[in-house]
Amino acid sequence: VHTAPPAPAAHQHSPAEDTFLRMDTQTDRLGEHSGGVSADGEEWYEIPLFEYVLRNSTVFARMSPDDKEQLVYSLQSLPHHPLVAMCGDGANDCAALKGADIGVALSDEEASIA
Repeated sequence: VHTAPPAPAAHQHSPAEDTFLRMDTQTDRLGEHSGGVSADGEEWYEIPLFEYVLRNSTVFARMSPDDKEQLVYSLQSLPHHPLVAMCGDGANDCAALKGADIGVALSDEEASIA
């Protein structure tokens, strides 16, 4: 997810050098801060900024099944972890749905409406 227009960005590479994280932030006319983070690569959750992203993000999307499951467990491992909810619409979401504190599975019909 990226904000538009792009603002000064922080870039960080993982130790594996095949994972890239980009963080963009901006301030709107009312002084509210918003931002977006995008990451790609095999081990995105090992990036040093990952805990910051976990604590300050509300939506995670476009992830592999293994990354979804890892995200659920990473959120649950935070001190004073929040209640972790997962919404999914396919078999590739099963592990993350099972691991989450709240799992909501959508049927094909329900997912097409969302």
